[in-house]
Amino acid sequence: MSHTLYTSSVSRVQRCELAVPGSSPEMFEKALKSGVDFIFLDLEDAVAPDDKLQARKNVIQAINDLDWKGHGITVSVRINGLDTQ
Repeated sequence: MSHTLYTSSVSRVQRCELAVPGSSPEMFEKALKSGVDFIFLDLEDAVAPDDKLQARKNVIQAINDLDWKGHGITVSVRINGLDTQ
């Protein structure tokens, strides 16, 4: 029987988390420079129903354009439920 040894990845303690509304792109750059460890871009409760479509576009652009990794930030997106438009 053979065995494969995998090295464990280095885990990082998330000391501080910040929620940023997807409808407020002017806050993305501020969040990026805030010094937090983890940011989630919120498309759910923080966004008014009429603003959700634009918020989705804002979040996609922010993920593609901003240097999250270069600032040492883990970023995620809190998505809408499947029953929303």
